[in-house]
Amino acid sequence: MSLFRKAAEKGHAKAQYFYGSMYFYGNGVGQNFAVALKWFRQSALQEDADAQNMLGQMYHDGLGVEQDYTEATKYYMKSAEQGNADAQCSLGYMYFCGQSVSCTPDYHKAFEWYLKSAEQGQLLAQYTLGLMYRRGLGVQQNYQEAFRWYLGLAERGFPSAQNDLGEMYCYGQGVSQDYSEALKWYHKSADQGNAAAQNNLGEMYYYGHGVSQDFTQAMGWYLKSANQGQAVAQNNLGFMFKNGLGVKQNNSEAMKWYKMSADQGNADGQRMLGSMYDEGYDGVKPNPAEAFKWWMKSADQGNAAAQCHIGVAYLQGKGVDVDLAEAVDWFKKSADEGFAGAQYALGRMYESGLGVSKNSDEAVKWYQKAADQGLAEAKDSLRKLRG
Repeated sequence: MSLFRKAAEKGHAKAQYFYGSMYFYGNGVGQNFAVALKWFRQSALQEDADAQNMLGQMYHDGLGVEQDYTEATKYYMKSAEQGNADAQCSLGYMYFCGQSVSCTPDYHKAFEWYLKSAEQGQLLAQYTLGLMYRRGLGVQQNYQEAFRWYLGLAERGFPSAQNDLGEMYCYGQGVSQDYSEALKWYHKSADQGNAAAQNNLGEMYYYGHGVSQDFTQAMGWYLKSANQGQAVAQNNLGFMFKNGLGVKQNNSEAMKWYKMSADQGNADGQRMLGSMYDEGYDGVKPNPAEAFKWWMKSADQGNAAAQCHIGVAYLQGKGVDVDLAEAVDWFKKSADEGFAGAQYALGRMYESGLGVSKNSDEAVKWYQKAADQGLAEAKDSLRKLRG
């Protein structure tokens, strides 16, 4: 330590960086962000790329200094332009999340910096590059490229890449669908504690994909994931408790898990929580107002089933005043998303002239859409309307 200090005090840039790092991480000294900031600044003034990267991190996270994304971008850029892979990755992240000067996501710039970083072997950049190829963010969607980046990381034991590789095998993205391979990679990731992979394993056991259907196994994996705060798994766990699949039926437990999922903003969890309030459970009376509140949260996220529930609520005056025009609007939103129940309901509104001018042609159109999805009520309505 004394050697680093003496060299730092004499103005040696790399020694200043190392000395600052000791205070940043608390290695051999008490952790002190203010002192770390001082030495990183002195080193960065001499254009030390590692120090510039650390200053970017401190401004980004508000460590020893007020959080300032503009300053973070400035220092990350200085470091990245010197070829620092970590700074390039961090700069990509800032453009990806809209934390750069423009304050809006710029996926093309994010991709450029992630690529520079990934080509130097930065693991997080490689993973994010796979994600961007898979989703078509900042680059043309290319499953084969996504698969290539994920595979390299997965084989090195990177759990998130193992999970995503499993998903690509599961859905046949960039590779032939192969449930056995999907299971293999999900297990590798889940065994490292990856919550998304644990939930995905639960799905495989629930549906019997590549393995015998086993609700008990599904329940076990959902629980592991849900206990880590994974909102989708929490919703799935609520469903298992609600329907007694792989576990004794328990509405109170279902309510608990649905609420945890809903509170994290999961649209399916919000919808299911709304339905629990709508139905009532274990002596708890139905609460239409609460049901409407949670359905609306879900519907505002584009959940088609919740949008249909909102339509029914306005139609029947459940938790809200009757408003037929609103009912039609919500049925239309849901129907346009392909939800058969809403397509049927919209057909009924047009046939009856409720909230909209009576129109047999429109009624037939929406009944047909629902009937094409196998909805028996829609098929009956079509036969009656056509005589």
